[in-house]
Amino acid sequence: MVNGLTKDISKKIIKNCTPMTLAMSIGFWSMGGWVWYISCVDINLRNDFFDFFKEISSGLSIVIAIIFILMLVVSIEIVEWISLSFSHILEGYFPKPFIGFRTWLTKRVLRKIERKKARWNELASNSDKAKLKRSEKIEYDSLEENLAGFPLSPDFFMPFRFGNILSAAEEYPEVRYGLEITTVWPRFWFVLPDDAKKELNSARKCLDERIQILLWGLLFFFWGIWFYWAIGIGLIVVFVAYRHILSAAKVYGKLIRSAFDIHRFKLYKELHWPLPENPEMEVQNGKELKKFLYSGFAPETLFFTHHREQIDKTHSETES
Repeated sequence: MVNGLTKDISKKIIKNCTPMTLAMSIGFWSMGGWVWYISCVDINLRNDFFDFFKEISSGLSIVIAIIFILMLVVSIEIVEWISLSFSHILEGYFPKPFIGFRTWLTKRVLRKIERKKARWNELASNSDKAKLKRSEKIEYDSLEENLAGFPLSPDFFMPFRFGNILSAAEEYPEVRYGLEITTVWPRFWFVLPDDAKKELNSARKCLDERIQILLWGLLFFFWGIWFYWAIGIGLIVVFVAYRHILSAAKVYGKLIRSAFDIHRFKLYKELHWPLPENPEMEVQNGKELKKFLYSGFAPETLFFTHHREQIDKTHSETES
């Protein structure tokens, strides 16, 4: 029975946890045990500890294994639970007492981006790109790629790079199509095909996993109270994880853009909203649709497509 319980718990861990988060959890608690062992001054206590495991019965060893597995499960669940709030902070959504600090950081980022935009415009103004030096071409391409990860409007700017990558993706459908994402996205999700949902979920899961790994890296700092090199390990994990967070955020942002590029008209059709007649009118149409979804107001001259279809059908029957 105990062996069966251990197997069931182990299967649940493997099913619900990614290999990296499981490895980080095992590493965290293993380091805790190692720190305790190293910091234990009493040599007799160390010897008693090893003697205890040498003479332990099989039943008690299984109980200890179950306790260790439960520690892994609980700690992984706690980190996963905290990661949602932590990701908001990582984006730049600070608690109210720190709003002033957030504003200061955001203005600092804005000034930095304005300088990059000015330099990019300077390089882009050269009519003959072939005359640019190789170093200038590299700089131009680097600036263009870097600026793509920031919003166009200062209102969308965030204090951190991670937040700006996601904010730029959220701004995109509003700037390009007039579809404000916070209002439209819940409805838009229901019209997306299963393949698109699968890709978006996979990208988001990958992003969340890297955020959790960064959290585990921060938790390693706790063992630094007793063993300073644990802080070094934590810093390495945090640095590598944050680099991967930025990469995962870029992929997720591109998928959000692509979803609107390809599937936005499905939202119009499902809502029986008239399709935009041309690209120039699409932004205005999108804004009107967003306003209708948000507040219920629509232009008096607008009719649902099924109404237009009924009128056309009636006219054709009358003429025939």
